[in-house]
Amino acid sequence: MSNEVKLTVPADRRFLEGILDFVSDYAKVMGIQGREQDEIRLALEEALVNVIEHGFAGGAKESFHLEMSASGGGLTFLVRERGLPFDPDVLEQTTAGDVSEGAPIKGLGLKILRRYMDEVSFRSLGVEGKETNLVKRLSFEDEPLPEEEVRVEQPPLPEDLHFDVRRMRPHEALEVARLAYHAYGYTYSKLQIYDPSVIRLMNDQDTLASFVAVTDEGEIMGHAALVHHDESPKVPELGVVFVNPRFRKRGCMKRLTAWLVEEARQRKAYGLFAQGVCSHSYSQKALHDVGLQPCVLRLACAPFREYKGIDGVQGRESFITCHRYINAGPGKPLFFPQEHAEMLTRIYGWQDRGVSVSIVPKGLELSDRPLSLDFNMDSKSTASMRVRRYGKGIAAEVLLRLRQACLERMDVVFLGLDLSDPLSAQLVPEFESMGFFFAGVMPGGGGKDHLILQYLNNVKLDFRALQAGNDQGRELITYVQGCEAKSKS
Repeated sequence: MSNEVKLTVPADRRFLEGILDFVSDYAKVMGIQGREQDEIRLALEEALVNVIEHGFAGGAKESFHLEMSASGGGLTFLVRERGLPFDPDVLEQTTAGDVSEGAPIKGLGLKILRRYMDEVSFRSLGVEGKETNLVKRLSFEDEPLPEEEVRVEQPPLPEDLHFDVRRMRPHEALEVARLAYHAYGYTYSKLQIYDPSVIRLMNDQDTLASFVAVTDEGEIMGHAALVHHDESPKVPELGVVFVNPRFRKRGCMKRLTAWLVEEARQRKAYGLFAQGVCSHSYSQKALHDVGLQPCVLRLACAPFREYKGIDGVQGRESFITCHRYINAGPGKPLFFPQEHAEMLTRIYGWQDRGVSVSIVPKGLELSDRPLSLDFNMDSKSTASMRVRRYGKGIAAEVLLRLRQACLERMDVVFLGLDLSDPLSAQLVPEFESMGFFFAGVMPGGGGKDHLILQYLNNVKLDFRALQAGNDQGRELITYVQGCEAKSKS
């Protein structure tokens, strides 16, 4: 079924809000919500306002065309109109306030487009007018490590099949993209994995380090990668894992994950984490096999994805984040909130990590320094906050952002608190009085371990349907279930 939409719109500002609402709804249908949806709307508003107010000569009553489409690389928006001619080569070299009449966007507006969209280009169409092309790609975010889930009838393979694991080569990006398609169709949430040029670019920049399992005949069996995140570059994610259905149960996933653990060690990573889905236990068990153990239970944080050949629950998907220390040196002293101290100690123990726990000083007061709180809403109806610096008013700010996320219909909100700051332990009861409850602890580089709290926004959840890959995972699920029940009392 085609997902392309074409509109013809009068160049009249009275129609603008309706068109922008339609753009937002289209992005939502294509799986984009929160911050990325807002960025698309802001960019399209800037582009369309310029067409309406500056594109045509002498206030002529004209129309323009808006085309929207979705592909593996993201969303594309084309704005075509037959207004005043312009020179696209000159436009690319301009700055704010220095654009000629008839250009499809002014200098300041051009900065806005480039800030919020990943690709911005302009083209003269001769007698057909001119075209503005805007592309929005989705960022790589935490993704569950999948099971080799697709079953397809294939010719039998030799019992002694031999394969090697190595770094992906640039020309293999297309085969990797097709492998993702064969495993998931277009349901994999990291849309860039379907775009070979983006795979190559991210590997060139080393934000994605792709590895492949390859037979002696050169056929790619599977793919896995280290994904580097800005907030904790020394603790990469093991993810973007999929295996050709033909090579199920050949040890491909196990070899790939073991190889990436060793790669992280060679890169002097402090640790390594991955997401295991809770609709089945297979992906968690694959992580436990290479030493990653549960540390966070993230409830209802992604739309449910059907795993072919695996019976799963319906509703939103929950993840168990698993982590393993690799090259971590001595950490900073940590301050545990009293009510969760025993569970936090157990989580660190599962990872054979001894921690220095300090007593929270009594009578701590918030300083007058400016507070700092990161806040993001993503396309999976999930919001996240992280306290960078405490200051007076931090509780009110967290509550304000929580209400904003709820009004935006975010299903779950996460709050990260630095455990090396004693104020985190002191303020946990206040945050829990807002409805937050325990999720776990996320180890970070340089001793920046974060206590993770979570808030469910009218999400119905059946804890009995959550599956764990080992006893530690089951214990974590049981503990979080008790905390969630307490948050409602």
